[in-house]
Amino acid sequence: MKFSDILRVIKNFFKKKASVNKDACVIKTVDIRFSDIPRSVYLVIKKYGWAVFFRKLAIILKKYPYRKKFTYCKGKTKGFFQKLSRKTKYLFGAAFAHYRKEGFASTAKCSLNYVRYGKGKPEETPDFSAYETWIQKYEKKDEDEARKIIGGFSTSPKISIILPVFNADEIFLRKAIFSVINQYYQNWELRIVDNASNRIIIKKILSQFAERDSRIKIEFFKNKEDFSTASNRAAETATGEFVAFLGQNDALAPDALLESVRAINEKRNADVFYSDEDNINENEIRFDYNFKPDWSPELIVSQGYVGNLLLVRKEIFVRIGGFRDDYSGAEKYNFLLKLSENVDGGIHIPKVLYHNRVFSDEKKKPVSAENGRLSLESALRRRMVKGRADIPDFAEEKNILNYKIEFSPEDFNEKVTIIIPTKDKVDLLENCVESIKKKTNYPNYEILVVNNNSEEKKTLDFLKNKKIKYFDIPTKEFDYSRIHNLAIEKIETELILLLNNDTEVISLDWLTAMVGTMLLDKKIGAVGARLIYSDKKIQHGGVVLGPHSTADHANKNMYFEESGYQNYNLVMRNYSAVTAACMLTRKSLFEKMGGFDEKNLSVAFNDIDYCLNLLQNGYRIVYNPDALLYHYESKSRGDDHNLEEPRYFTNKWKKIIEKDPYYNVNLSLENVRFELKKN
Repeated sequence: MKFSDILRVIKNFFKKKASVNKDACVIKTVDIRFSDIPRSVYLVIKKYGWAVFFRKLAIILKKYPYRKKFTYCKGKTKGFFQKLSRKTKYLFGAAFAHYRKEGFASTAKCSLNYVRYGKGKPEETPDFSAYETWIQKYEKKDEDEARKIIGGFSTSPKISIILPVFNADEIFLRKAIFSVINQYYQNWELRIVDNASNRIIIKKILSQFAERDSRIKIEFFKNKEDFSTASNRAAETATGEFVAFLGQNDALAPDALLESVRAINEKRNADVFYSDEDNINENEIRFDYNFKPDWSPELIVSQGYVGNLLLVRKEIFVRIGGFRDDYSGAEKYNFLLKLSENVDGGIHIPKVLYHNRVFSDEKKKPVSAENGRLSLESALRRRMVKGRADIPDFAEEKNILNYKIEFSPEDFNEKVTIIIPTKDKVDLLENCVESIKKKTNYPNYEILVVNNNSEEKKTLDFLKNKKIKYFDIPTKEFDYSRIHNLAIEKIETELILLLNNDTEVISLDWLTAMVGTMLLDKKIGAVGARLIYSDKKIQHGGVVLGPHSTADHANKNMYFEESGYQNYNLVMRNYSAVTAACMLTRKSLFEKMGGFDEKNLSVAFNDIDYCLNLLQNGYRIVYNPDALLYHYESKSRGDDHNLEEPRYFTNKWKKIIEKDPYYNVNLSLENVRFELKKN
């Protein structure tokens, strides 16, 4: 951005953003972008210093007599200044709330970023500098190396890129097309459908590109059609083995097709490929990275996380009907739901290969939350799932396509046995049992307490007086694995819920949500809950492999109502494991996997080991945040494990620990909040 452009933004704020109608004596405000001001000020100061900035600003103010224009309207300017006042009050309020939650250092950092970049709430301001550093460190674009890689391909399929266009910004349209032309991998065709643009310049630009490169094919619609119709038409006429999609303002990374074809060479039988992506603004600044997990069917239910660079075999795309007109604004989400029902899985490429162009609010791509909900509702009917699609509160507030399945207790009657091991600590046990009885709307469950070496008389008195079903399993020392293995042998129920005695139910539908999730698919092997400490911070939100060379709980110590990275804290999604402090599984699967490992993991990591055994055998692990409980961690036992168990666990699962399929190699293992990798 030139110095003159920066000054013009500031000048327009005073001169053009507010105009006066003398007859009506009213100031008309025209979409004042307050975020432009701090960003522009920062750029001027950074490049030219404070002295130059104030000198130039003084010249602007002196030439523009804005005070005179405001004075003859007297009280009519109130609305303008009220808007400014509300904005200021909001910012200070947001900063204070962030200070109470995260402390002064974090607030100062976020506030500085807001002044620098002028977007979002202080606590949501993206850290541009950190991502820019990551890009410089980890993204290596080498054309010579690319030629060597391409030369080694055993198969080089043609990729058909679909680009629907309607009244595009000519600058960004050119950039989108050039991002295809400049690909390292050159066996492609670009299928452009002009959807009856009424701007003459668009037709001229597209025609020029078609004349320049024979691989660019253009079809001009006389009448405007829906996005789905335009995309489907281009896909049907495509001659490539795979089809991919590009937005008219977006851009592909130079190695996007190269990395995609490399993945195709490695996974010949796969039908779907997708990559990581990020956002890019008008000034070509990249931000808001989206590093995704491997193929996650339950996360697709919650959100269309697969994103924009989606390569699908043309035959598959056409066979399942492509995009649907009747789900306008949620076409891609609807398509992903159908796609996940028709393929065994997709191959994730953990590299940023697509840049999604983000403009100001008025230019955002249209989305339809309701059509997305209807898409999920339709998918549930196809899958014969007992549940209804709903939009979470946080998704409504943010106007984003995130969904949840609401399960009703009257739709289920499968019996669940809740197994609670205990050793004394009757106050904890009583609190746990009473919370289940008072706050569980699921109709068919039984509580089974496993008494392990209790010594206090009041423990046995409680079990007898409350008429709670229990039996004794004595052990020489605490052996979590053996206790559960023996207990599960003695019961006949197929659905079993393992629950710690230091838990307390919060949400009425906790068990309904877990059973409903388990019954979504026969390939779901275990379901975990959202567990929180007494101070309402996350204790467990799924398990991430890799921290401390073993594993840790996702989003640990985050406030339980925060959405977190990509809203993962508040949506149903797949993980490699969940904790047995509250885990629903099937008895048949538990026995098939050999139960918990008594020999090597008697105290710790036995639940994660069990989940990884399920994963290795083709089953999925699901975290459902609607199952909400307190977990007063280790109050009844303390930390009993020794160093041998984590060492054994690490050696056994070394490969998957190094690359957790439901995390991302580009994210940090220094914590469990999905932050950017630094080292």
